[in-house]
This record gives sequence, C-alpha cells and structure tokens, in this order.
Amino acid sequence: MLRIAPAIDFRFYAPATPSQAWARTRIVPGPQTALLRWWWEDRALSRTLARGPVDVFFSPLGAVPGLRCPVVATLHDLAFLDEPGLLPWRHAVYWRRVARRLPRATSVIAVSEATRASAVRHLGLDAARVVAISSGVDPRFRPAPAERVRAVRERYSLPERFVLAVGAWEPRKNFATLAEATRRLGRDIPLVVAGRSSPTARASGVRALGPVDDDDLVALLSAAGVLAMPSLHEGFGLPLLEAMACGTPCLASEVDALREVAGGAALLLPPRDVDAWAAALARVFDEPSLRAELATRGRSRAAAFSWERTARLTLAVIEAAVPRR
Repeated sequence: MLRIAPAIDFRFYAPATPSQAWARTRIVPGPQTALLRWWWEDRALSRTLARGPVDVFFSPLGAVPGLRCPVVATLHDLAFLDEPGLLPWRHAVYWRRVARRLPRATSVIAVSEATRASAVRHLGLDAARVVAISSGVDPRFRPAPAERVRAVRERYSLPERFVLAVGAWEPRKNFATLAEATRRLGRDIPLVVAGRSSPTARASGVRALGPVDDDDLVALLSAAGVLAMPSLHEGFGLPLLEAMACGTPCLASEVDALREVAGGAALLLPPRDVDAWAAALARVFDEPSLRAELATRGRSRAAAFSWERTARLTLAVIEAAVPRR
C-alpha cells in the first residue's frame, strides 16, 4: 500500500519495535501477551491516536480499539467460535473480546469467503459491511534451485522423501492424525514439521524443525514429497498456497477455507480419517503422474493470488470508509 498509494500519509503503531519497521512507525509501549493485548489497544493506543487524529484506522489483525474515527479490521478466522476448545484459553479470551467489538467496525475484511460466512453467522455482522479479500503469496515462493534444496537437506539432515507440515503444533492443526497416517505407511518416510513444536510432537516420533525463515521454507517445500494440511479449522490456509506456488503436491482437509484456497489443485480428505490420509500419502509417493498433475495444477492456482492484489482491494475498502468532507 505504501508503494501504490504514495499520496496517503500512513502511520504505523506498535507496542514494541517490529521486525520490519518503517520510518513512520511509532512505538507506543505496552504488553505484548495475548491476555493483556486489549489494554494496549483500548488504553495506550487509543490515547495516542486521540492526540493525533486520523481519518481512518486499519487493524490488520481484527482489533477494534475505542476510537471515534472509522475503523477497518481484517478478520483471519473464527476458530474460537467455530471449534471451541481448539485454542489455548488465554488466546480464546482475547479473541472473544475482539469478536464482541467487531460489530463497531465500519468495515470488516475477511480473508476468505468461508471466514466471511462465519463472521456473518456467528457475530451477526451486516453482510454488506463484510468483504472477502484473500491473502497473497510472496513471489519468493517458487520451485527452489537444486543447490538450495541440497543445502536445506544437509542443514536439517533430511532424507530424500518426507512429508512436510507447516505450522505450530496445536489442536486445530491436527498434526497427530497426520503423524499416525505417516506411521501407517510402513515406510522410511518421516513427518517433518516446520513450526513451533511441543512435547506431544516429539512423543509422536515427528521430526520437529521449529520455526524456519521464509527462505528455508521455500527450499523445504521444494524438497518435500508432499505438503499435508489436516487442519480441523482454518481461516485461509497460507501454507497450502505457498506450497502450491512451489510446485509441491498438496493434501488438505476438506474444511471450507482450504477447499476454497485449493480450488481443485489439492487432494481433499476428511480431517480425522487416518486411513484416508495414509492412502492418499501412499498415492502421492507411488504415482508420479499424480504428483506431476498436482504440482502443475497447484502452480496455476497459486498464480491467481498476489499481495499486490490484496493491497489494492484492501486500500479500496479503507478509502471507502473515510467520511467525505
């Protein structure tokens, strides 16, 4: 948005110095834990903005502070309402507060039609004020050169064939089902998880890499035999899109958001059916023609998503929220 709208005066506010800070970033100190984040939004941030009025406030993570100006908020998912109990309680407490305040927003952006439908259904939002704008995929996500793939295999001591999952090991990601399905293959093909781990992951015999940066992730996706996403709930499903952009064959659960993102370019499965996941994994590793077809369809599908498109559509919603003088 900075690049495509140079005439707009953007100002960025954060409770601590972000990893990517712009010249117009102002630090408004405050707690960063999920349980206390509301205090920063309601008190510290609101007081700061009251001293320097803005035409419109854009929240990329759904928060609606107590402001008098128009607010546009992006909603990424409603897992805490669609699937109660899938989130840690401290996160659920914060997100329920976010949900209660969303009706105050001038406009709400949902990252998928599935999330938009959930917002209208659960929160009673006026459907006319909720617009679906998909996330994008960074141009760096494309098939990695062979030397980068070799380097990442050596760095993480990975075998020639492995199943990759991306994300934190938490209940809604349903990695335990995938771990059991991989075990039932009865082959020397491990499940590798890139993301925050847990004792449960280690107890399942999973190769847990921990968080990885995007450059390593591109090479990991390119090296993997398949990207598997057995989520019980997703608001969008960015790892699926990034894997398709890298030409990685994909399996995903048949939840609405992943079906929407896949667009027919991935095999969709019941999220809790271990036998179905094991059979699909076997097919991908045993059928070269299927792998090639999924890779081709995936790259074609991913080409329809870009962050520039997301930025332009988001900017249009933000500009429409500004009162006309």
